[in-house]
Amino acid sequence: MSINSSKSLHENLNDQAAIIIQIETLEGIENLDAILTPVPDIDAVWLGTLDARVSMNLPGNGGMGGTEQEWVDAVAKYQDAMKKHNKPAAGFAIGDPDTMRGMGK
Repeated sequence: MSINSSKSLHENLNDQAAIIIQIETLEGIENLDAILTPVPDIDAVWLGTLDARVSMNLPGNGGMGGTEQEWVDAVAKYQDAMKKHNKPAAGFAIGDPDTMRGMGK
């Protein structure tokens, strides 16, 4: 994005800034729709997988997710809210090529 000379420096910076929130608990995942609904200016949501898993009494797995049904259900709820509000996910891009491709969805 280029600088708009008719705007101040701060206005230009605000136009180029992203608002990213981080969800780190199952409670946050369960309330994500209620968070995004009144705040449409949020640009992306980072799912803190390690902390979210620990909040669910699951092994942290270095933040790399897991296959436990309760985790799969929580991630699905996060993805549903993201899709409903047309928001991209944010986070670390770590993993094998198939995992990395899936992060862009």
